[in-house]
Amino acid sequence: MSPEKFVFSNDHTTITLDTYLYLWPNSKGDYLVLAVGKQVQQATCVRVDLFAPKSVPPDNVPRSNCLEGFLRFGFAKLSNRKIMLRPTVIFRGDSSLSYITCGYHRKILSDAAKSAGAYSVKFLD
Repeated sequence: MSPEKFVFSNDHTTITLDTYLYLWPNSKGDYLVLAVGKQVQQATCVRVDLFAPKSVPPDNVPRSNCLEGFLRFGFAKLSNRKIMLRPTVIFRGDSSLSYITCGYHRKILSDAAKSAGAYSVKFLD
């Protein structure tokens, strides 16, 4: 784990995602996640770098919701199922986010992972 990349893995698969996503405004004024960790060439999209201080999401989208959407995508891609079992998530190297999150990295990651469907969250450093 680093501010630039997260690695999702289980016993069978490893996926590395860059820590940004693209939001697309829908007709209701909300934003939908259009892409995670890959470039999109569409003028109406908004790129949000999750851990870059100068990358600001649109006004009505909290950064925590962006992180939750990012993690939800990673969990779903890793499980490769339509119905996701609630995983136990283990974060390693989370201290690399400490300087960005002012020491609240574990709380931020834990809350986002649980909102994204994690059964439980553990930290190993």
